[in-house]
Amino acid sequence: MGYVSQWGGMEVGSGMLFPANVVDGLVHQLGGWKLSLYCKLVSIEHEKCHIGQAVSTYAGGKELDVHYDEIIHTVPPFYSHYESPLLALANCYQSSLSLAFKEKNESKKVAFPLLGAGARGFPLDDAIEIAAVESLKWKNRLHDDENENIHDSSDSDNDNKLKIPKQVLAFGIPDMKIAESLINAIEQYDN
Repeated sequence: MGYVSQWGGMEVGSGMLFPANVVDGLVHQLGGWKLSLYCKLVSIEHEKCHIGQAVSTYAGGKELDVHYDEIIHTVPPFYSHYESPLLALANCYQSSLSLAFKEKNESKKVAFPLLGAGARGFPLDDAIEIAAVESLKWKNRLHDDENENIHDSSDSDNDNKLKIPKQVLAFGIPDMKIAESLINAIEQYDN
């Protein structure tokens, strides 16, 4: 894949997206016609996915199906064209995490890109800060739920040990400097 500055004689400007330039575009290419159909079915039932909201579909094509049970779709705003983009991006994380981990008693691993940091135009520092804050909010809610489950099960037999599901949130960030910045932000906000 290469990068171009013109397409069909037009300058490539902000807001002009090519599928190969964004995670969503790549996911849809790999998901093929099955993922496209799932997205249309979800859109019919729940309207189109609005900014800050999330919907879930099957993975679609075999390239994704091998690795993922489901795909969570969310729509970050374009940073420079939305009234409160930071709040909307935080809502993307909240609605996606809520949907991805809706089954509290199920072990699950969820992978995220750094939402908004690419073609949507968010300043990298803002995208990292929101990802750090929202992932820590999720972790703290998960920790509170685990403590509640342990407390609720204290009256049960010692033979029936409580099994706490393993829930993992991972970020897929290929750039090491950006990944380190996210780790540093998480550590900073976790104190």
